Amino acid sequence: MTRLLATLLASLVTTASAAASGLAPGGYTEFDVELPADLRRIAGRGELSPVSRALVTVAVPADFDMARA
Repeated sequence: MTRLLATLLASLVTTASAAASGLAPGGYTEFDVELPADLRRIAGRGELSPVSRALVTVAVPADFDMARA
């Protein structure tokens, strides 16, 4: 389970940083991400899971300062 979370977080951080320009303080941003094969195998318990994409929603606090991120 720890490996699953670590893989998922690494994937999401990479995607979130790529989509950072679309983030707005006090708002929500949704984007579709492709799940890496390693994560799909973990979710499928050794087999490749048929789920290949995930919808991610990022909520940005109203007082978020992009310059400090």
